[in-house]
Amino acid sequence: MKPVNDQESLLKLDKYNDWIEGLDPSSVPKETTLTLRYLDNEVSLPIPTALDDDKWIRNSLVKAQKKPVSLHSTLSVMAMGAFICSVVPVFSPGYNEILHIPQVFALTRPVDESILQAQLFASWALTITGILGLFRMPSKIPKSRMIFFIYCATVNLSNTFVMSSNLLGTTYYLVDGFDMPWKFLLPAVSILSLAVPLWGLYDAIEGDMEGRDTVTGLEHRLQSVLLYAGLPLTQSATILDSLFPLYSDKTTYEEVFVPFIRDFGLDGANVMSVTLTVAAVSLGALIATLQLERKLTVNQAKMAIVALIFVFFFDAALISLSVALDPQTYLALNEEGAKYVYGALETTHVVGGTLVVTVLTAHYALWKSRVANANEVIEIGE
Repeated sequence: MKPVNDQESLLKLDKYNDWIEGLDPSSVPKETTLTLRYLDNEVSLPIPTALDDDKWIRNSLVKAQKKPVSLHSTLSVMAMGAFICSVVPVFSPGYNEILHIPQVFALTRPVDESILQAQLFASWALTITGILGLFRMPSKIPKSRMIFFIYCATVNLSNTFVMSSNLLGTTYYLVDGFDMPWKFLLPAVSILSLAVPLWGLYDAIEGDMEGRDTVTGLEHRLQSVLLYAGLPLTQSATILDSLFPLYSDKTTYEEVFVPFIRDFGLDGANVMSVTLTVAAVSLGALIATLQLERKLTVNQAKMAIVALIFVFFFDAALISLSVALDPQTYLALNEEGAKYVYGALETTHVVGGTLVVTVLTAHYALWKSRVANANEVIEIGE
């Protein structure tokens, strides 16, 4: 038995059983309080005479956890509700006869401005609540977890900014991507969304493992590396859209690209892909939070992520593969417009450039890891 000399003892909920079993009741002054810490909450309670009354301690802590729902949580729920309302009208599982691919949501359709406005509102609401969530993170949050939430915020900001412009070929937009400062600001924000997963890739290789078990997909180092190595490519379409003003003048864009997009309703696919990405990333952040708070088990979180990927990224993944592997479908729709897109891809080197910086980042992280290990061996030898 170990005596308690201090007036306050700190422990986490998942560790308190072992701690309590080692106490000597006779050594505990009546005035001694036990401070229970769980996540960001804590409560000081008097230790009862029967220290083995686990139910009393657990119930006291659980009661202390019951707080009013925060304003941030309320806004997040409202934002997600707005998103659901905006996508229900275009939920249309089936086969797309124009693109010759299966679909979950209606892809080739003229964009209804009321639906577009609703989706734009929902995307901005989710983006803003995601950014506000960064300010609610604990000061001692593990670096790996911090990078994940920063990625969620920046990728949503990038997608929503581009969606707010005329660079998706829509008739309704808030800013003209060919005007200053948007001509350079939109590419800058898009490149920022590329830089954060590269930071995550570097940390996955060279950083420690603290906190990775609280984010599905990051539990093991190899998983973290594969995830962050693949994420930059998922931003290729948004980055390409943001670079259109640097690829051609506005007149060419409006006379060549816009008709190609609007005549076959591909602006609907553009908008839908961006909206679904923003919602999926927001839900991914929510799942990571619920997993940390133990409101979801690891297996439940994994199943939720798999369902999320299938429903929200199915269409975008098939469109990307279709553009890459079946250019004849798009050339047949509008040869001049399709050549504009493929020309922009070739000129801007979005995909190739992304692959190069990903490989260079991984190589640099491996080199830094080897140097750190070599220095550690030298210090041990000395």
